[in-house]
Amino acid sequence: KELEAYIGGILTQCKGMEEVKTILDHNPEDDDDDELDDAEPNWQVALFKGNKVLVSHPNFQQYLWMKMTGDGSVNTHIPLEGFVDKITNIRPITKIKIKRVLWNFKNIPLTILTFLFCYPFVVFIDLFKKGDILFVNPQTVNERRLKNGMMNDVEKQQAYEEVSPKGCLDYFRKRMHIPMFRMIPYFSIQVVYLILMCLSMWHPADPFKLNFADRNFPLAEITMGITFFIAINFLIDDIMQLFRPHYFQSCWPILSLLTHLLLVGGAVIASISWH
Repeated sequence: KELEAYIGGILTQCKGMEEVKTILDHNPEDDDDDELDDAEPNWQVALFKGNKVLVSHPNFQQYLWMKMTGDGSVNTHIPLEGFVDKITNIRPITKIKIKRVLWNFKNIPLTILTFLFCYPFVVFIDLFKKGDILFVNPQTVNERRLKNGMMNDVEKQQAYEEVSPKGCLDYFRKRMHIPMFRMIPYFSIQVVYLILMCLSMWHPADPFKLNFADRNFPLAEITMGITFFIAINFLIDDIMQLFRPHYFQSCWPILSLLTHLLLVGGAVIASISWH
């Protein structure tokens, strides 16, 4: 308890978010600047260990929100924001809610479409360049460009703005590394998966009588095939997560692994029994 209070006091003494970021991003076992780390930084340790004093600290909450929103970049370019601000007969809190709805109307469809039709091609093209678009965020790219420069804070900020990437791949790199934009397709896939699971149980199809070569096969067969494909992908992802440092600190990843093992394993056993 005293140690947790002491750590919270350190955050209270910070004079700005840069100092907060330095403390919470500290990872003594991180020997590079990409996002593939074998150990957790301080902010992840606080979350996984249940350090309530530290996690509930206002500076920690502000840091976490900035991290989720890409340093606030997702809050810009809200459609019809000027029109909402001109409305005088509603409360400020209502204006904030309206802007949040407008932000969702713009960014949820845009992010899903970008994820489906742009990200695969962008990742493929980046393989012929540096092949790091999934693992190196835009801030790290800029820091690498300025690593050999000796300059004060003002000069560094000016240089940082000058070398900020503005190409097509850099635009997608920025969107990929904003956690809020990564959560949208993730939860969308989960919702689609649950809907397909419900449809598969509501209108079940015999997996051994499927004939995908027949153009008249029913919707239930398509639903079951897509559900099985998604379940295999989730199982592969669960197996890959086994090698993450924080995997066994929560029961939910293990439960997810067991669930997908049962689904895929049951389909495999049924196929073997049929043959």
